[in-house]
Amino acid sequence: MNNHTFYIQYHNADKLGYFPGDEINFNTLVKDITLKNEEDDDFWIYTSKKKSVEKSIGSRCFLILGKTENKIKNYYLWSSFEIQDYQQKDNEIIDVYGKGRNIKNPIYLNNLPYFDNFKKFCGNFGIGFQNITNNNFCQILNSYTSDSPTKTN
Repeated sequence: MNNHTFYIQYHNADKLGYFPGDEINFNTLVKDITLKNEEDDDFWIYTSKKKSVEKSIGSRCFLILGKTENKIKNYYLWSSFEIQDYQQKDNEIIDVYGKGRNIKNPIYLNNLPYFDNFKKFCGNFGIGFQNITNNNFCQILNSYTSDSPTKTN
């Protein structure tokens, strides 16, 4: 792996009541979702962690989605993008922009090796936007992303 830095943003679909980006019926099981996988200059997330965002410009960010399905909290790698800029939206919200792509078929993370340890490292994703460079699981996440539009899983 190169000397790049890596961040995650967690999207709690249960709490927010929608999927990121595309207009997708919220009752759809994630395993049945196919996302557009073209490179896009219009990726964005929002967070309240200004100091972390300031340090993250030029880094790779993985968007992880959590959604309860059949009474089980499932986690998926949804997309990956390079953080290029940010804008303070109001006193608490910061919009973060970048260039990247969705994972055509979001990657189910629950059964991957070391995922439980990674989830604990991330405070069960309660922290939201955070640097994961020093966690070995970022290598696994990175292995599922590519600049090639044909990469699906």
